[in-house]
Amino acid sequence: MKFFITGATGFVGSALCRHLLASAHEVVALGRREHSGLPPVDELTYVRGNPMLPGDWQSHIAGADVIINLTGESVMQRWTAFKRSRMWKSRVYTTRNVVTHIQPGQTLINISATGYYGDCGATPLNEESPHGNGFLAEVCKAWEQAASEARFKGARVIIPRLGVVLGNGGALEKMLPLFRLGMGGRLGSGHQWMPWIHIEDVVRALLEMAENQETSGVYNLVAPNPVTNRKFTEVLGNVLSVRTPAPVPKMVLGIIFGEASRVLLDSQRAQPEALLEKGFLFQYGDLEAALAALV
Repeated sequence: MKFFITGATGFVGSALCRHLLASAHEVVALGRREHSGLPPVDELTYVRGNPMLPGDWQSHIAGADVIINLTGESVMQRWTAFKRSRMWKSRVYTTRNVVTHIQPGQTLINISATGYYGDCGATPLNEESPHGNGFLAEVCKAWEQAASEARFKGARVIIPRLGVVLGNGGALEKMLPLFRLGMGGRLGSGHQWMPWIHIEDVVRALLEMAENQETSGVYNLVAPNPVTNRKFTEVLGNVLSVRTPAPVPKMVLGIIFGEASRVLLDSQRAQPEALLEKGFLFQYGDLEAALAALV
């Protein structure tokens, strides 16, 4: 199959591109910068462009069997008015720009996030759980609505809601230096639930979704065993053989990150019910095994 991927130079995008190329697929990778991590092979076409704006890059959409939209400004930064706008536009505008060039019979896999559910405490969440409150939940709702418009153009639409992706990059890469120095600790009370998933399960699931023509709709792209932040901290400390004595108070997180501290403190006990019903087999369903494989 031929894939067109936005956000191809990011943490998830580059891992996905490598996986697809290793699986003998053709990839057109859209990015805003050159990325040496993508292998220089004949099956890869690199396209440079800004997906928030219409441009020549859109001409590559029609030739693809599957479009995977991974673009999104990082939410782990202070939420100034400008950054809020960037977070919104990078997701919603990009998706609209993709959908305008979607053709009948194509597949659109448009990433969303478990932030869709808002802060839900210890309530188990499946794909039918309602939309939550707050800025991130509103962004996710608009993001998913923009993607859903592709159905009216005759496309198959899949919306995976990603949790915290664990791999050699992303959130874990930022955590490890502090933990290795013995400065890691739970965030706030530590009671908030953390939906997580290993990067290898992410790319495997996305490829299975693309290949199975009967797959459509929303999927919680998270491991089947979510943990609290307190438990995550304990397990990571054990894997690294370090102590985790220093909790970071909620007030301190607010001082450092401002409103973005909600990303760290909101609780989403999301379950991958739809994926499990489809028979997807997680390679890393256990947090300790996942972290041990990475660190």
